[in-house]
Amino acid sequence: HGATAVLAYRDMGIMPQAMVNYLVRLGWAHGDQELFTMEELKQHFSLEGINAANPRFDEKKLLWVSANHIRCTPPEQLAKLCKPFLAQANLLRGISDEYLMAVVKLLQTRIETLADLVKYGQYFFTEEYPMNPQAQEMIERNRAMLAAATEALYRLSVFTPEHTEQTLRGLAQQMGLGAGKVLQPLRAALTGTLESPTMFEMLSVMGRERVLRRLARVVG
Repeated sequence: HGATAVLAYRDMGIMPQAMVNYLVRLGWAHGDQELFTMEELKQHFSLEGINAANPRFDEKKLLWVSANHIRCTPPEQLAKLCKPFLAQANLLRGISDEYLMAVVKLLQTRIETLADLVKYGQYFFTEEYPMNPQAQEMIERNRAMLAAATEALYRLSVFTPEHTEQTLRGLAQQMGLGAGKVLQPLRAALTGTLESPTMFEMLSVMGRERVLRRLARVVG
């Protein structure tokens, strides 16, 4: 059911150990355990655990297994595995290993495949990231607020999550707004979407220069 060449799943960004884990569980069980390392499979696998039911290939389940393996992979190893996908999308130029590692740590719990780092994190690696219509509308409605946020962030010399949070929450309070009314337009301007990792961690990873450059371009 749903037959696909195994290399297609590699190209989708499914990690080899996740693919093995999923395929083994199609017709074999070890209690209720769903997720296995290769060592655990070597230890527990036996012919007695194989069942006779016709298995059904469920891609949603495969992606769930893949996401869990990604979360358990050391960031250093995960960054290396993601590099070919970023290179194929021409997103590695000028990107340091240190910066890539920081982005991977930030997105590791939000992606299901290695290729998702490109899909959901493109704005970390290029200034040519797409802008969805909802984000553009958010920017248009909040240009004055974005100008104020740009000025407030410009005065910051230290871009730690603690400093940016204190600054932006303080700005929201001064303007009589909830924090989300400041953070969401800022997210739209910096990422081209209305969804992203935690704003303050993201600002720290992007860095002061990149953030201010993008905001200056949006504010005009």
